[in-house]
Amino acid sequence: AQLVDGQKILIERRIGGEDGKKAGKWEGIPGQDNSKTKKKKDQINSGFDRQVGGYKTGCVGLFNLGNTCFMNAALQCLSNTVPLTQYFLQELYAREINRENKLGMGGRVASYYGRHIKEMWRASFPVFPRGVKLVMARKNPQFEGYQQQDSQELLMSLLDGLHEDLCRVKEKPYVQIPDSNGRSDQEVAREHIECYLKRDRSVIVDLFSGVIKSQIRWPDAPAADNRKFEAFNMLSLPVPEESDIRVSLKVMFQNPDRAPLKVSLNLKHNATLMAVKEAIAEMKEVAIPPKRLALCDVTNSYVFQFLSQTLPLRKLERVDIVAYEVPVFGAGEGEEKKADKSDMTIKMGKWFDVKDRLGGWYRGVVIAMDVEKRLGKIHF
Repeated sequence: AQLVDGQKILIERRIGGEDGKKAGKWEGIPGQDNSKTKKKKDQINSGFDRQVGGYKTGCVGLFNLGNTCFMNAALQCLSNTVPLTQYFLQELYAREINRENKLGMGGRVASYYGRHIKEMWRASFPVFPRGVKLVMARKNPQFEGYQQQDSQELLMSLLDGLHEDLCRVKEKPYVQIPDSNGRSDQEVAREHIECYLKRDRSVIVDLFSGVIKSQIRWPDAPAADNRKFEAFNMLSLPVPEESDIRVSLKVMFQNPDRAPLKVSLNLKHNATLMAVKEAIAEMKEVAIPPKRLALCDVTNSYVFQFLSQTLPLRKLERVDIVAYEVPVFGAGEGEEKKADKSDMTIKMGKWFDVKDRLGGWYRGVVIAMDVEKRLGKIHF
């Protein structure tokens, strides 16, 4: 049969008994009188929240059209919003499409989304959201390609398109929002909501919209009353960050006889690398002043870069940090060595203590010289 691994094959089962009355009938073939297939199809098309052979309609996947998983996530959220999905499955949207709204898409957003919801809730296999992708690209050129985009931005644009296509207000009047003038919040909020509904009213407003209170206060006029209740359908909330962050690093000592020490620290999430130095200095096993510690990013046993002590810890979650003990400037030198510190003559093989921009000291030796240009190359 020349079958290969991973090849998909289709197996059909003949329906028929020994009497031969149903001989020649094949299960799943279009046009055949298959009561089981017909019953299953009727159950799929019958309505919302039905079970078909242990499979819940509407629980289907969406194929990616490039990198459109951001759009699929938004569509799955809306598909599982029960009142909105019932509204489209029962085709109530057809009588409310506003093709005259200049802010809408002539009903195309609602029509394509309605077809998409029907397809999702009538199929038992993943579907392609090509119609929604096409109409969203026409509405907002940002979604024309197949690159990754922000899921929240697409959801906001889709809700706005559905609202304008299904807006029950044919001609939007000019509305002037009255001032609060010291009245109660209930009274002011009711007035502002009524003004909003005079221009915008749809099933999207009924299901997704609310009002949020905003107030501006001037220090020079504390008695001024400027309260507003603005409509919204989405709130952006920050993701809470952990109060502490765990940092694991290795300490390399100047004395070659001392073995490296692995250190694990719990620090504040908004701390910098200076806090790492201070925490290491307080450890009895280390007892090295912070100014004698150089923190480095070590990749594949190579020092990739020196890390600034002002760098936030939250930017170093995947960095292998190594703390090196650096020598003290002038430590352990005799009188002859101390006298040489004022001698800045560059000589081959001469050692120098160099201070970097971050305040760390490093010791190097001259390995090359250019007398004419008065330049020297130092190896650290």
